[in-house]
Amino acid sequence: MQHFVDIWFGPGGLTGVFGAGVADGLHQARVAGNFDLSRVRLFGSSVGCLTATYLATNNTDHGIEIYLQDLQGLIRAGNLLPSLGARLANFLATTLWDVERPLTVPDVLHIEHAMQIMLRRTPQIVDELNETPIPVFVERVSTQTGEIGHVEVRKAHEPLSVIRDALCCFPFAYRHQADYLDSGISGYGFERLLTAGERPLIIVLNAPPSAAWRSSLEAIGSAALAICPRVSRLYLARRRNRRVALQSASRANDRVLLVTPAAPVRVKAEHDFRQAFAEGQQAAQRIVRFMDGCSESKVG
Repeated sequence: MQHFVDIWFGPGGLTGVFGAGVADGLHQARVAGNFDLSRVRLFGSSVGCLTATYLATNNTDHGIEIYLQDLQGLIRAGNLLPSLGARLANFLATTLWDVERPLTVPDVLHIEHAMQIMLRRTPQIVDELNETPIPVFVERVSTQTGEIGHVEVRKAHEPLSVIRDALCCFPFAYRHQADYLDSGISGYGFERLLTAGERPLIIVLNAPPSAAWRSSLEAIGSAALAICPRVSRLYLARRRNRRVALQSASRANDRVLLVTPAAPVRVKAEHDFRQAFAEGQQAAQRIVRFMDGCSESKVG
């Protein structure tokens, strides 16, 4: 099967609810016969890994639950330090910070809680990932080289472990978590897709590209420096890497569609999440129209 369009779902922690809405809108278009997912490769960075997984396995209606339930998530003894950090960050994000500046507040998504929600709602998801003809790639950044790489989930020995590692921005969260981390700590991995060929590319970001925002990942990075010094260069180069990637996307706009929310996504209350999810559903129509305009002749 020839997959001739790439869709890349970006990072953003709790703001990823916008991308979850985009995925659900694409699923609805697929059911209506207006979108052919079989011609697509899916890529996910950070929380975008969960979004791509749900879309490939026809479970997008559960996507918003990760975000709604994260507000009331429990602290897990087996993952105590990142659990406490995520809970504190989300508590502060929903109670203390200025709601008019939503992207300056912590947006950490509790990884273990999100994985548990996914498995509880869709326990068959591993089998579906192995059986789907839709390629799903997750991004990880090497702590040794700083390079972002893509791993196809269904070819991994333990698909859920690969997804979990690709979501982990705490270099000390798991004993086995040393060589690879969440690619969102370093930059935007879609730049590799831009330079790999002439394949049409759809980029789904969870924030307007012009927004100058400081996310919780940078705060986490500051704490991580003392614990894992070799990761420091990834955080320090993060803003520059993202700026360069967006500039590359703008230069290739004849084959690239950039899908973003109209304004920064709020992360304060359930209404905010549902509103961002609905905006994502509507934004999916732009992807459907873009796909309609794509032809195999565009593939290099």
